[in-house]
Amino acid sequence: MSKENNKETLTDARASYLYLEQVFAESKTCWESMRKFLQDHNYVAAELMTKIDYPIETLTLAIIGQNMSALVAYSPLFNNNRAQAGRLEDWTLFNLLSDFSKKLPWTSEETLAKIRHWERLDYQLVSQLKDSGRNPFGDLTGHLLGELLGDNIRNLCQPGTDHLNHFLLTFMADTFTIACSTSFLFWKKTTETYQIIQETPLWDA
Repeated sequence: MSKENNKETLTDARASYLYLEQVFAESKTCWESMRKFLQDHNYVAAELMTKIDYPIETLTLAIIGQNMSALVAYSPLFNNNRAQAGRLEDWTLFNLLSDFSKKLPWTSEETLAKIRHWERLDYQLVSQLKDSGRNPFGDLTGHLLGELLGDNIRNLCQPGTDHLNHFLLTFMADTFTIACSTSFLFWKKTTETYQIIQETPLWDA
């Protein structure tokens, strides 16, 4: 890092690495809150909770996908520099699939496909619901619970319906929203503190 225009500079590669460190921490906190809520309210039997495959890792990719969708598509934070947002996304994915790959149980192709899934889903929901006043995180969280619980998501529905229990969905959506917002806030704080400069482009490295 060096100083320029009274701000220290930080490369987009390094910023993306630091962002991922925060996301992994946030996903762990988020899952702990979700897990405790599900068990405390007896929505999911304790033995089933232990059979959920890779909950923290699944949350991590969902958060990254949602954040990358906002970063490159609709957040006003990079309205004047979408090219930089695109570079930050590229470096985030590069770092995730290299330096952080051992934290994930999937292949690089599977990991990337999962992130793109959450990215597309977030963008679709934001586009569909922008004029309705509905919070897209409710729908996004419903998909997340389906990913985590599979067929056991039926345990979370109101009796005789396929609608998720409103109290549960509200808590889960609020928890997931906090995790995504706190992770995305990294970019706001970083751009306020540092001048993000371009690392050697990935395609030239």
